[in-house]
Amino acid sequence: MLEFDGFGKYSDPRLLAGSSPAEVVRREKKREARLLGTGRVRRIERCDIDDALDPRRLAAIVRRGGVPLRSGRTSASWS
Repeated sequence: MLEFDGFGKYSDPRLLAGSSPAEVVRREKKREARLLGTGRVRRIERCDIDDALDPRRLAAIVRRGGVPLRSGRTSASWS
């Protein structure tokens, strides 16, 4: 599973919606534990905007998560 990590959820009052950053982190950890506890999710990889904008970095993260990518090209190739 790939999760896009936007850091605004820890600092933007609109996204915090009255929660503290610590509460947001705690909910994130609980959600992650529930997903992993299903047995259908084996690992959770994370990327941020810098990763998403760099095809090579994003491809490395996706590969680390166990998703095969086509090889032999200079940019990330999704299969």
